[in-house]
Amino acid sequence: MKKEIWLYLIGAFFMLVLYSVSIHEFYGEWVSEHLDAVHTIPKECKSGANLPKEICEEYEYYLNKYDDKKPDAFTGFYNSVLIDIRLCDIFALLICFTSIYFISKEFKGKTLYTYLQRNDYKSYIKRIFKRAYKYILYYIPVFLVIFLICVCLSGNFDINLALDVGFFTWPEIYRENAIINTVLFLLNYVLLNSILISLALMCVRKFINPIISTLAAYLSYVVLCAGSEIIGYGIYKIFDLDIIKYLNIMNAPYNVDLVMWKYSLFLFFVAGILFLITWLIYKNKEKMIISLEKYSKE
Repeated sequence: MKKEIWLYLIGAFFMLVLYSVSIHEFYGEWVSEHLDAVHTIPKECKSGANLPKEICEEYEYYLNKYDDKKPDAFTGFYNSVLIDIRLCDIFALLICFTSIYFISKEFKGKTLYTYLQRNDYKSYIKRIFKRAYKYILYYIPVFLVIFLICVCLSGNFDINLALDVGFFTWPEIYRENAIINTVLFLLNYVLLNSILISLALMCVRKFINPIISTLAAYLSYVVLCAGSEIIGYGIYKIFDLDIIKYLNIMNAPYNVDLVMWKYSLFLFFVAGILFLITWLIYKNKEKMIISLEKYSKE
């Protein structure tokens, strides 16, 4: 248990370090440039610089209303996490590896045979599943820490500055229910993690080796994403239903035009199907034992 905790903490720290770069890019660099403009442009207008009257009035309004106020915590979180697609692939691999690493080590040993001397096979599978699927919450503590950092850096929850100045902010459909949609966003990541863990469990059952299983699970994830988009495109062509953006498993969390709860329903369906398939794969005791014996002879 202690080793599992340390593995999680190392992964979580790695995530925080990478996300801190995004936070710095938003609050430290990009925001400072806009705030500098809020102060600089009105001065240039007063000194007689040849700037359009509309620009001068606009930035004078920003200066009088907001001064040095920074964008709200929701906008900071959205910019630092939700639209930073660069880290998606890295964290998908991290989830797969973390959830199956110790299970792989267990499969390599003789744990199953020892366990079956005192317990039944069904309880062993339940134990394996609990050990893997607890990582569906992998992101939540990290995202909560990131949100608290954004709260400390912004000091407010007022989205009007983000809307007026033109920062990337929550899509219009989210603005009246930012808290609800933040919760749905976290739920979607839980469901995404469930999908990745199911694929990882299928692959570790086949390959045993944690690195090979992780890579195979990620490739399966890519194929699943591509397949869902092809299905969405086919539905659009045949029935004229524009649902492709909701069937884009890999990129949909970053789609600003997305209605979050509809995407949640799709993810719940996919996660449920994959969980059922994974359970059926592990259900056969004889095949499981034969697979482990075959690996031990290689």
